[in-house]
Amino acid sequence: MRRCIVLGKPNAGKTLFVLHFAEFLHAKEVTIKFQEPVAAPRKGTGVDPEARTGSAACSLDPVSGSDPGAHGRNPGAGFGPSTSEHFKTYKIQDAVRDLTGPRPHTTRCLQSVVLELPAGKGKKTVELIDTSGLTDGIHQDAEIRRAMSQTLSSVRAAHIILHIIDASKAGKKGAVEAMGDVDYQVAAFAQMRGGYCILANKIDLPGARDGVKKIRDEFPGHIVIPISALYKEGFKEVKAFVLREL
Repeated sequence: MRRCIVLGKPNAGKTLFVLHFAEFLHAKEVTIKFQEPVAAPRKGTGVDPEARTGSAACSLDPVSGSDPGAHGRNPGAGFGPSTSEHFKTYKIQDAVRDLTGPRPHTTRCLQSVVLELPAGKGKKTVELIDTSGLTDGIHQDAEIRRAMSQTLSSVRAAHIILHIIDASKAGKKGAVEAMGDVDYQVAAFAQMRGGYCILANKIDLPGARDGVKKIRDEFPGHIVIPISALYKEGFKEVKAFVLREL
């Protein structure tokens, strides 16, 4: 099964997009696979290396040649080889209530759903993977660092990358949702491999139209689809893009 990963900064709207995209495809409920990263103590120390301040910063630097997924190509590999995996079935609106919110880093592990997309007379299946928000630099919370490490470890094994940027905050400096180094790193990495587009989210909010223009100016040559994860605007275009890549 091909995998489509959803990346972006905290509060960009990744989880709401995943859930409402499932609803757009006529799902009334979803079974979500949660893959929680388990801290792996450093051999001989009993100390979780990610619990230390000064662990590796969030990076998808295509120049360095570093491979965040070098320890395994399975998106479930997460932080090292250790994940705790479980499933839960939700009605869509119950999932929205329980899994989304205004607080940054509500999502702290991979959360995936299997979706069927109508294609001609048949259907195509994709695993849509929600991820923890990526931040610039090193986060002070060890649990969030593990979640971001898991996200980075899963990127290279994905066939499709949907990069969500909050268009309403795209040009606003200082906001956690504003475009940052990590967005440029994701785009630079994806440019080398294809199967990538930017979803300029929150076009229902003031200032978002200018934000979409800013995103297009900053990422020339990339596909940019304006969407509202809240109101499902632009989802037809997202569906067409995903189908082309399956």
